[in-house]
Amino acid sequence: MAIERREGVTIGGGDGSSFEKAIIVHAASLPQALLAGFEYIALRYGWFQIISGSIVKDKGKSYKVLTYEDHRPRGDPKPKRVFYLDVSEYLPTYSFPPVDPPEARDKRLTGKGVAVVKVDPATGRVTSASMIRSTGHDILDNAALRALRQWRYRPRGITTFEIPIQFTTKGVIY
Repeated sequence: MAIERREGVTIGGGDGSSFEKAIIVHAASLPQALLAGFEYIALRYGWFQIISGSIVKDKGKSYKVLTYEDHRPRGDPKPKRVFYLDVSEYLPTYSFPPVDPPEARDKRLTGKGVAVVKVDPATGRVTSASMIRSTGHDILDNAALRALRQWRYRPRGITTFEIPIQFTTKGVIY
């Protein structure tokens, strides 16, 4: 059964107890979907305290696996429960990290920005990419956009993704 939220988020799927019974959240972005998933778990099951989380792939799909600890009981160990959120539609099926240009590395340029990519829902191909918040250096922005234009997504209804990106002296985080 799906639940329609006033923000336009739809939640459905199972009870989140396994890959096969994963909670499925449809939203405009991965952060919105995860926030809605956290809220759904807190309201429906009363579990509030996340102690760990990771992205895991199973049978070609991607899941955010969250371990919650029940904060109410006294003593240790506290009861724990794992929830599975299907996040496949938000992650690219083909991607590679932006290359830190040698010139930028030599100058030790760093910066944090946000790119937005538009995706053709019929093919999953990126049709455009631009920076909505610059890293502060054109050379880093251009390196990020070159890589993002080659990413591929599953064909579906979501057509716009915001992707945070950070160039550090140790590499690229996205």
